[in-house]
Parts: sequence; C-alpha cells; structure tokens
Amino acid sequence: MDSRQAFTAAVVAAYLMVLVPFDFLQFEARKDERFFWETTQKFTDGIIPSWTALRSYNSGKSLQYPGPVPFWVFGVADQIGGDGLFAGRLLNLTLSLVIVLAIGLTGKSEGGKPYLAAAGLMLFPYFIGTSLHLYTDPIASFLVLAGVAAHMRKRHVLSGLCFVAAVYTRQMTIAFPLAIAAYELLRSYRGGFTVNSAWLAPSLAALSIIPFICLFSVSDSGVESHVAEALWSQNLRPQYALYFLTCLGFYFALAETILFRKMREMKGLITWGNTRLALALAVLFLAFPPMDNIDYPVREMGYLDRAARMAFGSATYGGVAKTAVFYVLALTASIRISKTSTLPMLFVAFNAGIVMKSNHAWDKYLMPLLVVLWYLKAQERLD
Repeated sequence: MDSRQAFTAAVVAAYLMVLVPFDFLQFEARKDERFFWETTQKFTDGIIPSWTALRSYNSGKSLQYPGPVPFWVFGVADQIGGDGLFAGRLLNLTLSLVIVLAIGLTGKSEGGKPYLAAAGLMLFPYFIGTSLHLYTDPIASFLVLAGVAAHMRKRHVLSGLCFVAAVYTRQMTIAFPLAIAAYELLRSYRGGFTVNSAWLAPSLAALSIIPFICLFSVSDSGVESHVAEALWSQNLRPQYALYFLTCLGFYFALAETILFRKMREMKGLITWGNTRLALALAVLFLAFPPMDNIDYPVREMGYLDRAARMAFGSATYGGVAKTAVFYVLALTASIRISKTSTLPMLFVAFNAGIVMKSNHAWDKYLMPLLVVLWYLKAQERLD
C-alpha cells in the first residue's frame, strides 16, 4: 500500500468512525435542520424548482444568508434516493470527504505535506460537524473550492459558474469572487489593461448577488432583509473582523505551525514590518475589543470564545487576559497571511470585511476560507 492509498484508507476510516456516535446519519432533525428540512420540502415536487418555491422558500425563518441552491440540491437528493434528511446528510458528508481527498491527493508539496494540510482542515470542528447534518456550509465550501481550483487552472468560465452557485448557497461567499476579481484586475492594470475572462468571470459572479436581491425584494421570504443588510448597510462591526482574525490564528496559523513544525521560523519574527503590524492591530483591539460582543443563541456557536470565557472567567482581569490571548492569535494570523502571496491576502481581507456586516461573529464562518487556505498550502501556492 503506497502513501496515497494509506491516506485514503485512513480518511475513510476516520469518517466511518465519526458515523457511529451519530447513528449513521439516521438521527432525528436537530435545531436548524428542522428549518432546513422544512424548506427543502418546498423543492421536492420536481427537478426544476417552481417559481413559488423560489419566491417563498424561506418563509421568514431567521436563517442568516441562505440561498436556494442547497435546498434545491437536498430536494433533488430526496427525489432520487428518498429519506431526504439522510440523503442530504450523506451528500454533505460525501462532499466534505471529496474536499479532504482533493487537498491530500492533488497537492504538489512533497514529503506528505498535502496529507498534513488535509489533517489541518479536519481539525476544524465545524468541518466534520456541519457535514453530519443537513446544513448548507459543506455545499458552499465545496463550490468555493471548485471555483478557486478552476481559476487556478485558468478555467475561468467554470470558476465563475461555481462562484455563482456558491453565492446562491451562502451569500457570504461573495468574498471569494470579489477577491479574485480584484487580484486579476490589479494584474491586468499593471500589465496593460485588457478585458479578459480572468477578471470578468469572477466580477460577474460577484454581481450575481444583485439578481438574488431583486428576486426576493418583493417576496415574503424575508431573505432579502438579511442580504441587503449584510451588503448595503453602513453598520460595521470591526470587532467581528478581529474575532475572525483571532479564529484564523487559532484554527490555521497555529495549526499550521504545529503540523508543519514551523517553530524555528519564529526567530525572524521581530522585524520593522511586523512591529508596525503589531502596533496597528493593538490600536484596533483597544478601539474594538472582541469581548462579550457575541450573543450565542445555540451552544455550538463560538467554540473559541466560549473556551476563552471558561478559561479566564467573566471578571475584569479575565476579560483583559482573554483579549490579550485573542490579540496574540490575531497577530499570529496577520503575520502569517502577510507572508503569503497577494491572492490569499485578498481572500482573508474580503472575508473579514464581509464578516463585519454579519449578525454574529462565529467560528464557522471561517470554514470556506480554511478549505481554500489548506488547499493552497497543499498546492504550494500559499507562500
């Protein structure tokens, strides 16, 4: 058995082990699954969704940034295999497995580094967790990865279509086509501006959010209020972006340092550039401290923040200690990303910008970005 076969066998075995405590995906609907399943049933009358289903699919439920694509996919899965809850969960788990295998088996790094990158993604608790439920995150992450991978292979039309589908799955994924469009426009400007699919396809994919808003702007679904608020509202929450960076430091930068044994590289951290970055971030943390600003309607939200609250308590000194730890993690992420190429930096910047307009600061919102960063790591395209 070669290393590729051993990796595949280990990943499949890990997924099978996870299925055991979750009753092999046969458990009753939980929490948001109830709303998602209710919504999915509106898309089970045919392969092509009806206009009524598209216009009323959310029925006013308070689901942040859902699009119709995942519910249509779940509906088709129900029509093909029956038992829609199980079929949808199985689809999500399959997509997450494909993502892990794609990172591990298509990587260009040597010495087993792609396998470590895949392991780093699997360490993110929401990656497997959402894949075991009828949630929209695995589909969105898969489409984002497909869009990025297609763009890297210069299949720009395919990439754009993947991003359109991603935006119509979770609107927050608009950050990725925006980042690629900005990157390609910058390259085009430096080399003599030309109209080409490299920047046109992601630009059109990002603009696809406008028909989405128009489609629901006069509907009773309530979806447009979330999307319009996220994109056009002037209400910004910089503390959410700082928590996003904190999570990136913990779930990616720290994990990468441990998995790839990069501790020796820390000797060169004290530079003038890093010092300026540290000072700028300190000012932001003093102005917008990411502490006690997250209202958790469910216990699965904000694992990192919850752990910090439990560790340091709610007293004043505990809040200061938590903020200091978050600052170190955010600084770690900032320094790490500053060492990458331009496109990964833009991915982080646009995602952080979108998060500032969200209703919650939640670790889970990092998931599509982590998928992309670990993929780029495996492809040796991160540095």
